Amino acid sequence: MDPFTIRDLPTTSAFLAGRGPVDPALGVVTDRLQVFWRLADLLDGEARLHAHTRGDELFVVLAGALVVEVGGEERRVGPRQWCHFGVGVFHRIVRAEGPLEALVVRAPSVDDKAYA
Repeated sequence: MDPFTIRDLPTTSAFLAGRGPVDPALGVVTDRLQVFWRLADLLDGEARLHAHTRGDELFVVLAGALVVEVGGEERRVGPRQWCHFGVGVFHRIVRAEGPLEALVVRAPSVDDKAYA
C-alpha cells in the first residue's frame, strides 16, 4: 500500500479501503480499517438485522439521511450527524432519505457479520 493516496469520490457506492477486493482505481487495500462510500444506490445489502462480532462500525452522514434500526427502534441519522455501533450491537439500515452521501467506517478490516 502506498503511504499516501488521493482519489475523487465515485458517483456510485464503492468500497474505498479494506482487505479487498478493492478496485485500485477507487481505493486502497489495508487490514486496519474498512471504508465504504455509500449512496442510496446500495442499501439492499443492509436490510437484514446484523451485528459485528469483532469490529466497531461508524456511519457519518454528509447529506440526506439514514434511518437505522437499533434495539428494536428506528432512529434517523441526519446530515452532518454520525452514529456508532459497538461490537455485538444488532442493527440494520431501514431506508435512505433524500440524496444520500455517507461514509461507513469499520475497524479492524474483518469479515465479522452475524445475522439475527
